[in-house]
Amino acid sequence: MINYEPLYETLAKANKSMRTLSTEIGFAIDSLGSSISRGESLSAAAVGRICQVLNCKPEDVFQIVPDGTVIEHKRTCCQSKRVWDNVVTVNWPKLEELISSKGYSNSSLAKALGKNINYIGIKKRAKTNTIDFLKSVTDFLGADYREYVK
Repeated sequence: MINYEPLYETLAKANKSMRTLSTEIGFAIDSLGSSISRGESLSAAAVGRICQVLNCKPEDVFQIVPDGTVIEHKRTCCQSKRVWDNVVTVNWPKLEELISSKGYSNSSLAKALGKNINYIGIKKRAKTNTIDFLKSVTDFLGADYREYVK
């Protein structure tokens, strides 16, 4: 799994936002931000451009961590002041088994949780999710969230 925590620290030191960075490197903010928030890999060219703009090294942009590692994000993201939660890789086959064993579909569970119908689907497509998301689902279904972390 790729952890971009170093990038946020580097951005904060440079007093730049993700939006400013995306503009300076010529990437759409949606594309860059969603790739990074999902822990997806960036091309070597993209990392090189980021390093050029921020005058840093690749290790100031990302680090590789084993899958299933809980990453504690204790940072505030630049100007947006968004606080990130703990992130985990969800064992989706096992979680879907729990969901169906309790008589729910993904969409009916989302409705029961008072969320948009796409809530579960969007979370499923992401490579990592917050522990809060996983806890809300497993607490509702009466299970321990730790059993559903890869």
